[in-house]
Amino acid sequence: MTSPLTQSLHDVKRRTILAAARAAFTEHGFAATSVEVIARTAGVGKGTIYDTFASKEELLLTCCLESCAEDQAGIQAAGGARWAGFPAALAQAQAGGEPDLAGLEDPLGFARGLLLDGLLALLRRPGIEGRMFLDLVAAASHDPQGHGQVRATIDRMLTVWERLVVALLAAGRRQGRIRPEIDPAGQARLLLIAFDGLLLQHAWGRFADPAAEALPAGPVIQLDPELADLEVVQAEAALAQARAELAGAAAGRTARQADLRRSADGRAQAERERERFTRLRDEQRVSETELDRVGVAATQAGQAEQAAAADAVAAEATHQAAEARLRTAEAQCATARAMRARHEVAGPAGWIVLARLHEPGAMLAAGTAVLRLADVSRLVLSARLDEREIADLRRQAASGGIAVHFPGGTAASAAVRRIDVNYDPASRKRLVELVLPGDAAPEASGGLQAEIVLAVPDPAGGLTVPAELVQWRIEQPWIRLADGGERPAQVLRREAGRIVLAPRSLPADARLVPFP
Repeated sequence: MTSPLTQSLHDVKRRTILAAARAAFTEHGFAATSVEVIARTAGVGKGTIYDTFASKEELLLTCCLESCAEDQAGIQAAGGARWAGFPAALAQAQAGGEPDLAGLEDPLGFARGLLLDGLLALLRRPGIEGRMFLDLVAAASHDPQGHGQVRATIDRMLTVWERLVVALLAAGRRQGRIRPEIDPAGQARLLLIAFDGLLLQHAWGRFADPAAEALPAGPVIQLDPELADLEVVQAEAALAQARAELAGAAAGRTARQADLRRSADGRAQAERERERFTRLRDEQRVSETELDRVGVAATQAGQAEQAAAADAVAAEATHQAAEARLRTAEAQCATARAMRARHEVAGPAGWIVLARLHEPGAMLAAGTAVLRLADVSRLVLSARLDEREIADLRRQAASGGIAVHFPGGTAASAAVRRIDVNYDPASRKRLVELVLPGDAAPEASGGLQAEIVLAVPDPAGGLTVPAELVQWRIEQPWIRLADGGERPAQVLRREAGRIVLAPRSLPADARLVPFP
């Protein structure tokens, strides 16, 4: 019985081997990649690989299946509820039965999305990674008997997808959305053949990288503005009317306030006149009739003041109502202008278009995704390094920047974005991410190679020399000293263009020179 710890270590080792194989197959191709290279990259023995995978072809098949599973999981996560019924339908197709499409509201729309999302997911992978699938098909085609498992797996996958697409198209025909004379089986084969052809051309590098479409300088999304323009015109007209009404209300309020001041002055003057006539009457200098006449005038002046005050209050209320209507009109106008501005959406600086999800002119519901964009203003490089390599990386960062070299002689300075606190138990390395400006790297289609140089001591104390300083004679390495003498050396390991020598095989203060 396998213990949980043993199984966990086996899973870690399997993932490490798959990651190393996938990187090697992608970079060098299936034919040029040996099991020894994969074992050395993964840090395991060659026998460990054959204990885990029966052959190099099975290892390639597993890498391709994992890549497809990653794409499928990403599509399902992005599709949300639209993909809710897909796992059950796929399981039924894999079991050889008729897929149950009851969980799919729009089978034909789902078929269109299935092929489009799947194609976009694969096209977004670098073209060089797509060649892994070409190598898989080539391996099965060159030796059908020897690679029976690989061929059977490919045939089974194609049959499942064809069965699923046929069922989706048949459901669309039953709904009347496909003409009855169209054969779902034949149409499904044509769609899948076109799908495979596009992937084949992408793997050959005939397509530019889908992420290479830069955002335009103007709007990246533009909706039909006619209705929005009408709403802006109406809102601006209402705003102008509200401003005119407020101006009229302000003038009326000013006039009523002036009337009130004149009425108040008239009442005050009438009151003073009545008081004067009252004193004159007491002195019997005027008659009672004249006093009554003056009193009536004072009463009328008071009533006129009260009427003017009421008019002033009404004018103030009218003015406040006009101000409220103006604020409402200003808010409605601002809203209409904002809605009009949203009909033209500018893309963020430094972003690119990954996918256009709808054709121009399509009618869309609110909240519908229109584009998939990606931020390429910064380029992030990932690598797994051990502690000695991380220490030198930090030294370079503290000295002013980490030099990153690209093919063609292009170089750029990078900074450390993050260093993972966890390490891989198999390789005992940690994930390190470097970041540099997106325009610092050269343009490339199908992948980009970057190199950093780290000065770290050899773990075995070896001396790394260029390969041309070592000459092999009957499987024995020899070196040549500056004084003309030659002597055998002990090789610890070989690297790309370099050889690591054991220091004890070299004399003290030895200076090596190339062989003539």
